[in-house]
Amino acid sequence: MRLTLLVLPTLYFSSLLHAVEGSHYYRQHCAACHGQHGERKAWSVTKPIADWTPEAVKQALVGYKDNSRDRYGYGAYMHPQISKYSQEEIDAIAEYVSSLGNAQKQLISNSH
Repeated sequence: MRLTLLVLPTLYFSSLLHAVEGSHYYRQHCAACHGQHGERKAWSVTKPIADWTPEAVKQALVGYKDNSRDRYGYGAYMHPQISKYSQEEIDAIAEYVSSLGNAQKQLISNSH
């Protein structure tokens, strides 16, 4: 029981810190093209990323990082944007991006 009481707050804090970190990286390098809430079609070509799963975001970012992905011919642009991030930072970005769709759905449902 004591272990649970110690572990749960630690996991919660760790998860919260991860989300804050992901938000920071997203705003710094992604929001200008993908929108503050992942709602924008980057370069008027891509699909919005807000509804992507964390796994889909990770796969895309890792692909851009290792130059194995070149969607819409933007691999050369995306590579320098993501190449500086560690796998942990990519994970944080992916978790944050996947949360954007849920936040948008919540806003829409609250406005009705």
